[in-house]
Amino acid sequence: MLVGSHAHGAEGQGKKADLKSTKEHIDSHESRGHKTRYNHRFDAFACLTCDEWLESKCHDPFCNYCSKRPKKPSSEVDGENGEWELC
Repeated sequence: MLVGSHAHGAEGQGKKADLKSTKEHIDSHESRGHKTRYNHRFDAFACLTCDEWLESKCHDPFCNYCSKRPKKPSSEVDGENGEWELC
């Protein structure tokens, strides 16, 4: 199940990249045997093998998801708020 790509405000300001490109990015990593996961706290997909987020942050500096997202997913894997789900 593909989730994510939150939007903010009536105009959808802060919207992240479209889900199709996110899905393609996930598929690319998984086709190489990489472990990809979705993090509920940050509403973002990550490749734990590469230790990188598979989506860019949105442009809203006050976003409840992106503004708090650590630079690397590994910073969150064992953290108190690690909420990872299979892609």
